[in-house]
Amino acid sequence: MFHQKLFSVLTILVGMALSFDAYAQKQTVSGTVVDDMGPIVGAVVQSEGTNAVTDMDGNFSINVTSRAVLEVSCLGYKTVQVPVNGRSKITITLEEDSFMLEDAVAVGYGTTKKANLTGAVSVVKSEALKDRTALDVGHMLQGTV
Repeated sequence: MFHQKLFSVLTILVGMALSFDAYAQKQTVSGTVVDDMGPIVGAVVQSEGTNAVTDMDGNFSINVTSRAVLEVSCLGYKTVQVPVNGRSKITITLEEDSFMLEDAVAVGYGTTKKANLTGAVSVVKSEALKDRTALDVGHMLQGTV
């Protein structure tokens, strides 16, 4: 009988704990995303299916639970994960994710690394195109490579 009552009480307590966690209140977390030089514009802050983008001063505001983990990413920086831990104001510092400039190659409207290329690559200096007249770049490049 004692074990049955103890089991009932424990079941109720565990159920209450789980329900509190499931219905955790959302809170507004605001802050700034910076690097060594100052605020970062356009960094993405996301968590729990919600996201925000930093403004011109590196500021953001997002509604998440107090136990959320913010994932912050921006082109040229390493992605970081920051636990909220009940805080309402957070400053997040990103570290540059630099790579050798020689390892990047412009391709049409994007970039890729030399290691990922499968094809021919040429470099054309602007002086070679200076005196050419054409409707588009493709016609300007004919005969220069």
